[in-house]
Amino acid sequence: MKIGVIGSGYVGLVVAACFSEMGNTENVDALILVTERKEFRSPDFKRILKFMNTNVFIDGRNLFNYRQMKEQGFNYSQIGVK
Repeated sequence: MKIGVIGSGYVGLVVAACFSEMGNTENVDALILVTERKEFRSPDFKRILKFMNTNVFIDGRNLFNYRQMKEQGFNYSQIGVK
């Protein structure tokens, strides 16, 4: 399984380092968002899906709306949200 990590800073770098042996951010099976930086708040979701093998998106910062992400075509999970 290839995992892509979206994020910079201490947490993002640590998570990316842990998964670095698994590949890069193209043809990934899942994306994990670990940052709240502004530049990652309005991504082109249709473009992102083109680079993914599956549609799994894990939002570690709860930046996006669950319903809207489902409408975009993602199997969307938020951390700490029931």
